[in-house]
Amino acid sequence: MRHRYDCIKAAMDILRDSNTGYLQMVDQIEKLYEKANEATDGFTWRSYAPEVDELDRLIENILQEVWLQ
Repeated sequence: MRHRYDCIKAAMDILRDSNTGYLQMVDQIEKLYEKANEATDGFTWRSYAPEVDELDRLIENILQEVWLQ
């Protein structure tokens, strides 16, 4: 019984760690989005800001698993 509990606990810890990573990535996307939105006055086309480039770089390099989560 103890062995089964340890296996289940280990699996839950692994899932929690991976989900925490995804949540951190979503939080980072949200923060960069807000910064870019403020810097460009609502993403108007005539506006340019380095914050938009930073957001674009993050989105281009993000793992597909993050989008699925």
